[in-house]
Amino acid sequence: MKRLFFLLGLLLPLAANAQIQFTPEAGVSIYKKGTENATISPRIGLSVDYFFNRQEKGWGLMSGLYFYQKKDDYTLVYSVYQGKDGFGTIFPTESSDTWKPTNDMTLSKVISDDTYMRRDYLQLPILVKYKWQINDTYAISAAAGGYVAVGISGKHQIDEYTFLMDEKKQEYQRIEYDNPYVLLIYNRFDAGFSSRLSFQAKNLSVNVSYETNLYRRNLMGHDNFISITAGYTF
Repeated sequence: MKRLFFLLGLLLPLAANAQIQFTPEAGVSIYKKGTENATISPRIGLSVDYFFNRQEKGWGLMSGLYFYQKKDDYTLVYSVYQGKDGFGTIFPTESSDTWKPTNDMTLSKVISDDTYMRRDYLQLPILVKYKWQINDTYAISAAAGGYVAVGISGKHQIDEYTFLMDEKKQEYQRIEYDNPYVLLIYNRFDAGFSSRLSFQAKNLSVNVSYETNLYRRNLMGHDNFISITAGYTF
């Protein structure tokens, strides 16, 4: 009990001098993974700043709730070779550096998959923040920490074009899934590193953030996420 009162005695002065700010934000995010093309999506949310003093500067904590998307847009081209045994083999394969089509194989078809995938997330960041108050109007702040996120919806679409060599014709089909998280490489849960630099003029702010995933990078790849948002602080 004595320890509890001692802890409360330390926290109460901090709480009495603390200041909380709320900042609705809106902007865009640029998502890049590996050699895939960069994609742009909206980013909206509400940040919550907790400063340890009423001057709203110096050290503090930042959290909030954000909505953003991760979009994959790429094309895969592969060939199917028919062997004497009648079975088809797809190239390239995971061992394509050492296993090539042999002379007894015949090219039967070429397939091109235009893949589009969108994963929608809600994100909760937890960052340590420091704010420099330049004068009565302008301030600069920097923050770093981590985030956790959960996928709430999405879409997976494949436009598949198949050229049949023997028949000299092309076939087309569209494959759609409402849930991209059923794929083994993706997961509804995401977590990683987050950083942020903000420039504030009175209640208006411009924020630049960089984030990268640290969870299941061996399967999901190395995500690079740059966001630019504008906000108004209450």
